[in-house]
Amino acid sequence: MLESSPRRTHRAIGALVEAAQFHRVGAVHGDIVFDRLEQIWSSNEARAKLLIWFWLISLGVLLVGFGVIAWRFLGPR
Repeated sequence: MLESSPRRTHRAIGALVEAAQFHRVGAVHGDIVFDRLEQIWSSNEARAKLLIWFWLISLGVLLVGFGVIAWRFLGPR
């Protein structure tokens, strides 16, 4: 019976998997998102646009939710 280690037989696959994985949590720059949000929030005009978009998205989710509830209760059974 041949003995082979997974390292030797799947070396190319191992290299591919290692390259695709995150190296460390510290390597992910999550602070950039908060820095951009802080930059947008500091401008009154940009803050107003951001709040309008948040409001429109919330309104859309609310209307879809009520639509699903109405469809479930008033639709054919």
